[in-house]
Amino acid sequence: MNDYKTILQDRWGIFKKQGKYLSNCEMSFISKDARLNVFFDPVAPTKTEEYFANVLKAELHPELKTFYKWTNGCRLFFASLSVYGITEEKCNDVFVPFDLDYENRNLSKTMPGNKYIYFASIGGSYVFAYDKKSPSKVYGMKVGSTEVLQTYEGFYDFFDHYFDALIDEYDDKGRKIHPTEAYKGIPVLENKCIELL
Repeated sequence: MNDYKTILQDRWGIFKKQGKYLSNCEMSFISKDARLNVFFDPVAPTKTEEYFANVLKAELHPELKTFYKWTNGCRLFFASLSVYGITEEKCNDVFVPFDLDYENRNLSKTMPGNKYIYFASIGGSYVFAYDKKSPSKVYGMKVGSTEVLQTYEGFYDFFDHYFDALIDEYDDKGRKIHPTEAYKGIPVLENKCIELL
């Protein structure tokens, strides 16, 4: 596992603690609260395991379990790469993780079958999941379709692929080097990656 925080800190400056998260790279050209990278404080490992067993009714992917030991999800590269987490009911932070249960319930309405646990997204347009009964490989799909477009050997194979691709898509101020053409001139949209890489 890479030291993602250190890599991002070396590029965009120190992470600052705010509420229950760490963030860096203020994006004032979007808003005073916008940040390029956010990691959420981890929850107790037993709570994460219980959440998967009791709420999601699924096994926790072994590599994702390791990831959750040091962060309760993340929103990196202006939420271009997001790993869902467990949202606490009473939290008034500016940033909270995309909630695993909410995202899975919402996605199951448009993506038939109940075979997968959805745990991450690319810009909200593509989701990543693993088989509930066999948590090993990771599958990439377009929201609204269960057609598998990409397959990864595991969580870190998926995460490292996108982390390495996206880190070079943003300049030192947090602006996307190749803005999303469809949204050119709308900073909040042109700075988000919405395609598979």
